[in-house]
Amino acid sequence: MSNNEKNNILDDKIINDPRLLPLFEENSRLLLQFFILETENKKALEKKYDIIYGWCIRTSRKDISNKVYSSDFNDIHNTSNVKLSIVKLSVYNHPKTIICVVNDLMKGHSLKTCFANNSLENSDIAFDFSLSTEKLNNCVIRPIVFNETNTLITRYFYSKNSLNSPYKDVPSYSQIIYCLDKIGVFKKDDNSLLDDWEKGLQKSLSFLQNETNLPFLTSGSIRFGNIEFINSQCSNEFEIHNVWFKNLRKEVLINRIKENSSQEVEVFIEPNIHTISKKVLVNCFLTNGGQVILDKCKTVIHEKKETLKINFKCEEPIGQIAISIWIEDEKGFQIWYKHSVPLVREIYTDVGIISKSGIVKSNWLEEIKKNKQTTEKVAEIEKISKASYNSLSTGGYKLDPWVKSDYAFSEIVNRINPEKSDAFFFLRVGMQKIRSTEHYLLLNGLKK
Repeated sequence: MSNNEKNNILDDKIINDPRLLPLFEENSRLLLQFFILETENKKALEKKYDIIYGWCIRTSRKDISNKVYSSDFNDIHNTSNVKLSIVKLSVYNHPKTIICVVNDLMKGHSLKTCFANNSLENSDIAFDFSLSTEKLNNCVIRPIVFNETNTLITRYFYSKNSLNSPYKDVPSYSQIIYCLDKIGVFKKDDNSLLDDWEKGLQKSLSFLQNETNLPFLTSGSIRFGNIEFINSQCSNEFEIHNVWFKNLRKEVLINRIKENSSQEVEVFIEPNIHTISKKVLVNCFLTNGGQVILDKCKTVIHEKKETLKINFKCEEPIGQIAISIWIEDEKGFQIWYKHSVPLVREIYTDVGIISKSGIVKSNWLEEIKKNKQTTEKVAEIEKISKASYNSLSTGGYKLDPWVKSDYAFSEIVNRINPEKSDAFFFLRVGMQKIRSTEHYLLLNGLKK
């Protein structure tokens, strides 16, 4: 089976997909970065290299370069047998060069050959490698996916998106060369895993998160091993947004008292090549206290040089806002933008002073004090008194009576019918002469 049959090559159909414009426009300035893991076998005196992540995004850099830039190797994990280090390679160039480099890599050429074939100077790179046949067989192109923002609300309340957009408050599309064997980089030649490989993986994910600001240690961990081409049509290379929205604050009379209220949202679409002269569908999804209070769509034509303003109004104050925008093409409406935010109604802050004078009483401390071995520690904890606290509030939006009622009753139900806890239970210490580990942990906790 050839590499083309394995579907790991970026072909013309992918390159010309409108969802990957302006990323793949001829004169776009792109940044391609490879994060490469070096595995040094101390006993065999051998070194092995593999790509643990690669991404391509638009760059605000003014010029391109025919040079490959290399960082220093960063040691991330060291055992008696193996040392792991990561180096970052960066290329600033146009799409044609970037795509050819990646395609050559997927065809089995060595990394330095891929750069040389595309007239990229790489003399600073002191190592070379090609992807193994097994690695290439486990690399496939996934159909283009839409990356939502790191949204706080969603229509699917019990799900969490794995791939979030790297752009602040702006969604994006990803064309991914997907690595199916995520832990293959930690395997030896005999297919067994390296010593302490899980620690190495954790350190690798932490390094990638620090370098890219993507959540590699949590939901974004599935990016590990992939090469991504990430395109945002809702902002430029400087991350200046084409879309923004705001809630309108007004004073209303509630029981003859003026209160701040927000029952209206305005959505703005700046002039841009993706929406001009096209039919645009805008959806506004509003909730209050977890309940849907508005889910409405409006279609408009975006005229040239016009900043579109679309207004949505509901019948009660807004708690959370989600805006989605679709653009009509020959295939129908395609998702283009999606972002959501909560509206902070009120924040209460208590400010006070604590000092080590007087005694503070607590029911749970009284229970712990019954054990003679913890009496002394409890006495130390009790030597704290609290000053009177002053309360402050900001926001100025009052909660609706039904929302207050829901919250209050939910708290009661959660208290009498709690969810399963992940709490750690300590073993009861009676006449044991040797303190258990749990007892030791409890005492250390009390010290703090």
